[in-house]
Amino acid sequence: MTNHDLYLEKISLWLDNRLDAAESAALEAHLRLCSTCRQTHAAMQMVDAQLRQAAQTVLDPSPGFTRQVEARLDSYRQSHRRLWAGMVILLVGSLVLVGVTVAAASVSLLTLGQALTDPAMLVYGLRRVGEFAHQFWLVADLLRLVVRVALAAVQQPLFWGMVLVSFLLTGLWVKILRSLYRRTAVHIT
Repeated sequence: MTNHDLYLEKISLWLDNRLDAAESAALEAHLRLCSTCRQTHAAMQMVDAQLRQAAQTVLDPSPGFTRQVEARLDSYRQSHRRLWAGMVILLVGSLVLVGVTVAAASVSLLTLGQALTDPAMLVYGLRRVGEFAHQFWLVADLLRLVVRVALAAVQQPLFWGMVLVSFLLTGLWVKILRSLYRRTAVHIT
């Protein structure tokens, strides 16, 4: 640590009134003799004065700032209320769906018990299973056709151009919607 570093620390302590009388007198004597430390002292005094003045200056917020913050908070709270309401509706709907599914399964099991004891019901049930299997194979054939068409389409450059245009238009539409939402989200007059 050089001599100037020691005095630099003492200058800082002196500006904060943390030196005793003997240390203050020694620092003042050094400042009369050393121009480097004197310049440092002057610069630190100026910074110290500016900081003290800035600490005393209280800036008022711009007009309407409080209203704007409160409006944004209200908008935020309302969006969260809507989110929670949507989640509750989703939960209730899910519970109703589970209840209906359990009831339907119970009825199906009762009907299956009757079908096993009644030959006419058993024949009717087997016909329904056959119809279901036939429909299943029709859906499977349709899916195979869709996959073949998709594989053929993927090999065409026009397909990729349409995909790109679709993505670009979707992105543009999302930007427009976000822009409109931002403009209408908070109205402050």
